[in-house]
Amino acid sequence: MAHFAEVSDDPLAAARAASPARVLRVISVYDADCTDENGQESEAVGAAFCAEMLGGYWVQTSYHGNIHHNYAGEGGLYDGTGFFREQPHPSWTLDENYVWQPPTPMPDGGLYVWDEGSQDWIDQKPFPSWVWNEATHWYDPPVAIPDDWENYEWNEDTQAWDAT
Repeated sequence: MAHFAEVSDDPLAAARAASPARVLRVISVYDADCTDENGQESEAVGAAFCAEMLGGYWVQTSYHGNIHHNYAGEGGLYDGTGFFREQPHPSWTLDENYVWQPPTPMPDGGLYVWDEGSQDWIDQKPFPSWVWNEATHWYDPPVAIPDDWENYEWNEDTQAWDAT
């Protein structure tokens, strides 16, 4: 099976335009419907097949990212060369693989969120005393939560679990 994305504008026009085309939908197409006269898979043949059956403009995409950089997703963008997502933050730049990159890499060993105002990564640690666990990819409290089916809430001041 091959996959094709319907885009909002002619892919050739999208390559020349300042604004990329929007991905409207992605469909699967039988290999036989995108094979040329030599038995080779052809994006042009598949795109023409999709356009004839459904109308619109079509571009081939791949789960493996080996066609047009990334797999197309509904609502994503296509600039005539590659598929990519909306820019997550104004300061992020699109790299040569069509992946958005922050101004500074995310630190290791924690759960971080980008703060555009400070241009920095903010650690989402629930409490100062909790420690990152590489095995679970989450923070562990200094004291395990009681296992007695009661509801508890962490008290950072007493470093204990309080029943709620």
